Amino acid sequence: MKKVSIVLTLAIVTFLVSCGAKDKRLKFTDPVKYNDYIVDIIDDVDQAWTDAIEEEDQQGAITKADTLASRSKNGLAKLNNLQPFKKDSTFRDAGIKYLTHMNNIANKELKEFINIIRAEEMTVEGEQRAEALIPVLDDEREKLFDETEKAQGSFADKFNIIIVK
Repeated sequence: MKKVSIVLTLAIVTFLVSCGAKDKRLKFTDPVKYNDYIVDIIDDVDQAWTDAIEEEDQQGAITKADTLASRSKNGLAKLNNLQPFKKDSTFRDAGIKYLTHMNNIANKELKEFINIIRAEEMTVEGEQRAEALIPVLDDEREKLFDETEKAQGSFADKFNIIIVK
């Protein structure tokens, strides 16, 4: 009787382990495709950033900031649903950090900045506030973007791919 219960227990454990939770996140086996997937997401967000900053009309710029918020949120969802490439998540994680920042500023500082610089009249206080927003809007964004590019370069070196700019 003990032999049967031991065999049955081993069979159940083996079944549970083999049918256990599988990582359902998106997986790539080709480093170029993995790289391009992340780059396409970041490029989409960067285009929305550029569109919002370059829009002359105040309401149009706010609408484009909303597009930036939406794209960065969608991009975050995609990157969070991406498996590390061969257990290396450095590039993906840098992208997540960058997109998190872009999503945060799209919903807060960017709209405030747009409302100040695109207003019909700018006050001295408004100008000072706009200048105070620049470090988070530009300096921090550029720093995180540089970190993402550095992580991409390390990824390319590690997996022997060439980055074409």
